[in-house]
Amino acid sequence: MHRFASRTVPQLQISDFMASAARELDDDRIPDMKTDWEVIFKYLAESEDRTVIAINEFPYLIESDKGVTATFQRIIDLYISKSNLFLILCGSSVGMIETKVLGHKSPLYGRRTGQWKLEPMRFRQIAEFLPEYSCEELVNAYSAVGGAPFYINRFEDSRDCFENILEKILEKGEILSEEGEFLLREELREPKTYFSILRAISFGNTKFSNIMNYTGLDRNSMTQYLDILRTLGFVRRDVPVTEKSPEKSKKGLYYADDNYLNFWFRFVFPHRSEIEEDPAEVLETLVKPYYKQFVGRSFENISKQLL
Repeated sequence: MHRFASRTVPQLQISDFMASAARELDDDRIPDMKTDWEVIFKYLAESEDRTVIAINEFPYLIESDKGVTATFQRIIDLYISKSNLFLILCGSSVGMIETKVLGHKSPLYGRRTGQWKLEPMRFRQIAEFLPEYSCEELVNAYSAVGGAPFYINRFEDSRDCFENILEKILEKGEILSEEGEFLLREELREPKTYFSILRAISFGNTKFSNIMNYTGLDRNSMTQYLDILRTLGFVRRDVPVTEKSPEKSKKGLYYADDNYLNFWFRFVFPHRSEIEEDPAEVLETLVKPYYKQFVGRSFENISKQLL
């Protein structure tokens, strides 16, 4: 059974889950039960059959009810641990999953039997989504949207990469035109400072001091913000292999670790007013002339993947 959580009140979360369970498991006894997480999971755990239940976007449950992790702790300890029930909790909010579900302060800490962080596809794999593209076009596309299947699937190989960039990223109303802001607001409560840091990095400011000068942040604040961006997987820090103490090295350089976000902060975020007026003109004057230089960093990463 697979169920998407939604941003609704706790009572509706539970009742929707129970309705899905009744329908997918073809069980007419469930609708008559009390609307309660423990009641439904106790009942499901009593079955001798192997049952797999996946709750997607579990962070939405946490947003709706801060005590839901403690509830699921009791469910796991009292019912699931002694049953044939297999529970999968997943979500797209990395920060929420790592702190509220996997973190040592979470009631669920120590209850997991495994974990899997789904990584973006590598360059070689995106050719399967755009089979008609040349290698150069694939590099250009990968540099714009990265390895997220949902993003790359927006592109059509019947159109060249720049046509796709115009129609799928720059055009108003397209999902990818606002996805950069949406991603950060999902993970961060006050994203404006993080926006500034990611913009600085996307424009080639990779040294700590350069990012600090670009944003006007002090050293301690900058360190804190960069650490959070690294934890969330938005930024990485590269250090020469010859450094004996990488974390203490002053030679570390910071790069966007998400191709789509790097593109969005380089070409969309700083030019939103111009895009609103004439996205085609933005493509011709603010994207195309700088794109080869922009692709350079992505090409280095692609080369490493292919070694």
